Amino acid sequence: MIRTGFLAIVSLGTCFIVHTQPAEAQQRATNERIEQAVARGVSYLRSRPWNYNEPDKPSNNFDYDVGAAALIGLALLESGVSPKDPILLSSARAIRSAAPKLKKTYAISLVILFLDRYGGSEESAIIRDLACRLAAGQDNTSWGWTYDCPQVKDTLAILNWLRTNQKKTEFGKYLPTGTACNSNTQFAIMALWVAKRHNVPTDYVLARAEARFRQTQHSDGGWGYRHDTEGSSPAMTCAGLLGLAVGHGNRLAKLQSGGKLVADEDKLKTAPQGRNDLRTDIQLDKAKDYLAKQLKRKPHEIGHWPYFLWSLERVCVVFGINELDGVNWYEWGWKSLVERQRDDGSWDGNYPPQVNTAFALLFLNKVNLSRDLSSIAQSEPEVDRPREDPNKLIREYAVADETRRQEILKILEVTKDPSGSYTQALIDALPLLSEDLKEPVRMTLVKRLARQSVNSLRSRLAENDAEVRLAVVRAVALKQARDLVPDLVELLPKADNNLADAIAKTLQGLTGQDHGRNVQAWRDYLAKQKQ
Repeated sequence: MIRTGFLAIVSLGTCFIVHTQPAEAQQRATNERIEQAVARGVSYLRSRPWNYNEPDKPSNNFDYDVGAAALIGLALLESGVSPKDPILLSSARAIRSAAPKLKKTYAISLVILFLDRYGGSEESAIIRDLACRLAAGQDNTSWGWTYDCPQVKDTLAILNWLRTNQKKTEFGKYLPTGTACNSNTQFAIMALWVAKRHNVPTDYVLARAEARFRQTQHSDGGWGYRHDTEGSSPAMTCAGLLGLAVGHGNRLAKLQSGGKLVADEDKLKTAPQGRNDLRTDIQLDKAKDYLAKQLKRKPHEIGHWPYFLWSLERVCVVFGINELDGVNWYEWGWKSLVERQRDDGSWDGNYPPQVNTAFALLFLNKVNLSRDLSSIAQSEPEVDRPREDPNKLIREYAVADETRRQEILKILEVTKDPSGSYTQALIDALPLLSEDLKEPVRMTLVKRLARQSVNSLRSRLAENDAEVRLAVVRAVALKQARDLVPDLVELLPKADNNLADAIAKTLQGLTGQDHGRNVQAWRDYLAKQKQ
């Protein structure tokens, strides 16, 4: 009899009993524990709606109330609660109404994140106004944010200022003065990156924020709360890493859009060099080493621990980090959260239980608010290497072992190729390969195409080759090329089933709308955006 956890292998008449871990069963059990914790957290937030009469939160603090409501709403959305649920409909109405009155960096940032996730481009007008307020609130000497942002009377003037400075790389000398803190700054840069989806050109203020973090990293690899804070903080080190990711994303997004970097553009002048390839970024490595040391402690032993866990989750998801010095950060965090969840479904911490619970849910759900940033931060830039015949590489790929196949795919993905022969070789190979070999080649083609300009992708959408069109649509999704939304809509009625499904999925990811294959609904949506 074979017992659970043992595998009987019969070979040449001999029975060998090999002890194995029931990995699938363990994973199911893990998923169930996490799902139950999330469900209990959601139930708690439903039972304790955030209103202005709570005894366990600051009184008469309008911005705090609105920011907390946005954070809780975000956690509910990411936990699978429908946007049409009465609790979220009510929150969204209140948050939209409050938006014009907000003055605090935390609140403005969280409202941008919530509205982007809740309504996508339908919330663009409010998001643009709030993003301009954040841009105006950046300190001009330390390039960070304090708790307060100014009211902006002329949004158009701020947008014009951002456009004028969009390609600027000289922004004066960093001065470690004032009260700007890295906590407010990380929320601001998260929101300003998201605001790029809503046609706010935030490149300049994000570049200055990256320069701030590159200038202020401590010798142990971490960052502190402010420039004059001596010790490093785990949560603020996550803020610093986010700053590096955003700066990297700015530069590679420009390269992938067909732009070029001038000679010294990525040197940030007054700060250590920002790099186009984060794999060779010493500051990133030092920060990861610092965080790895923190994982030797228990999560609840770290200050502001639910807040730290969300900060950790955010940067690890952005960079595609699974482990820090051999420690699986997600396992390290979820086990502590499940163990320390209260009987009512909430979590303890330095904030009111609703806020702590929202942070915990965002961690457990492995939320990625910046998928477009992730795709850039995890991409590899093209590299100069000796040219090889791409067609010869493809022929070798078809008969090579798995290790060599991965090597060949990497060469085909990242080698600089102004002639386009590598891309064409991938296209030509697809109809010749068996299905098991085809998908890795298709994905390699998608990654090459995602580095092409928007205009190049637009022209390729008109090609007759169905494989090319499908790869281009997937590249548009990877690149987050929102300028091509109208092109995808017009391609939809001409597409076969596979392509139509890919287009609908890409459109949903780019716009936050779900109209499936309904071409007229997409056209109506685009017409509404132009009003």
